[in-house]
Amino acid sequence: MLLGLGLVWQLWLKPKPMLPADIRQQLNFVTYLPKTGNLVKLDKSTIKYDKQSAVLSMVATYQNNQVTITEQAYPDVLIYDRLIGTLKQYDEVQTKTGKVALTRPDAAEGAQVAVVSADNKTLVFVKTSKDLTKDEWLQFFNTLDATD
Repeated sequence: MLLGLGLVWQLWLKPKPMLPADIRQQLNFVTYLPKTGNLVKLDKSTIKYDKQSAVLSMVATYQNNQVTITEQAYPDVLIYDRLIGTLKQYDEVQTKTGKVALTRPDAAEGAQVAVVSADNKTLVFVKTSKDLTKDEWLQFFNTLDATD
């Protein structure tokens, strides 16, 4: 009986990885994906990996807002504070993923961009189509889970 339940769990009930296998195989860094549900809807068709720039990207919807998530391995030579300074940080919020810098870089033409160095292994950038409050940023980043 227990063996049968274990087989059912493995085949049908076990959560499936959200990243396509062909993309997962190319990654050399931990990725952070939103738990989809009532708060966040990830459009799986937008998950892409640019091998040349080594950047993973995807689009989700959060609070009726289009959210573009890009991730990359933490570069060997990077001074995080200097990077955040160039992105025009105006605030920050502490989340389970880490301390998130809220920025408005010139390249984003006034849009909010949130940046976190997740465990000093992965840089996660999140750009929104409309401004979010600090509480909304906190809620969004707390939906991110590390994947293998």
